[in-house]
Amino acid sequence: MSYIIPYNTILPEFCAQRCSAPSVFGNGGPITVNPRIIFLRRLLFDLDLEYEMDMWTLPLESGKEVYLYNFYLKGSSNKILMAHHDIANPNVDNCNDNSASVINAIAAKILNPDLNIAITDCEEFGGKGAQRLSDRIHEGYFGKIEFVLNLELTAAGGMNFFTEDIWESKLARKIQDLFDDTPTVQVPFHDGVILRKNGIDCVVINPLPLDEGGKMKMYYLNYCHSEKDTIALANYDDMDTFVRHVITPIIK
Repeated sequence: MSYIIPYNTILPEFCAQRCSAPSVFGNGGPITVNPRIIFLRRLLFDLDLEYEMDMWTLPLESGKEVYLYNFYLKGSSNKILMAHHDIANPNVDNCNDNSASVINAIAAKILNPDLNIAITDCEEFGGKGAQRLSDRIHEGYFGKIEFVLNLELTAAGGMNFFTEDIWESKLARKIQDLFDDTPTVQVPFHDGVILRKNGIDCVVINPLPLDEGGKMKMYYLNYCHSEKDTIALANYDDMDTFVRHVITPIIK
């Protein structure tokens, strides 16, 4: 298969960027020392993708503050595809949560240049980057936005995916119309919760590989933040398929 981008080199390198602390607290600033952010800046430059790095500070109870960083890759469409780049556990690969989703979002931008991309910070600690994104959307930074599709845990699964059980969402109904019999699941906190609180239609989408009986490997969800979230979980064919044949029809 001819991939949109070389997942097999980019994703392992991204996963190898270990922070000195959970990434929000290892960001540094205003010149960041977080190796994951440094990697993303270099990757976007190498891929010749224009972006804005939105930097702001978060005050802590200790009286200190940390710097947070969102990345925005603007397009002319009225849709946004988002994924969070921060991590909770600096000692593991964080492949599925959420490095693969960041790389998939970038691949989707290459395949669909008009698409808006948001790569957010601080999902693991309350969705502060999602709130910042909400503010930018309401300010009109991206123009009028119809919906935001949120990627979580997208390292494997391809065409096999579930969404949230949110029937009042136009985006959720669109996904159901496009893909018959898509499972819906009650999911834990993610950035989309913050966007919906701000009146923005947002749904999370999560592919999963199938077991021998044809059922989704739901236990993959329990690997988040653990030593089991390794690069070995990634299936590069599935990632490319997911971008081409799931994400692209939804955002068109």
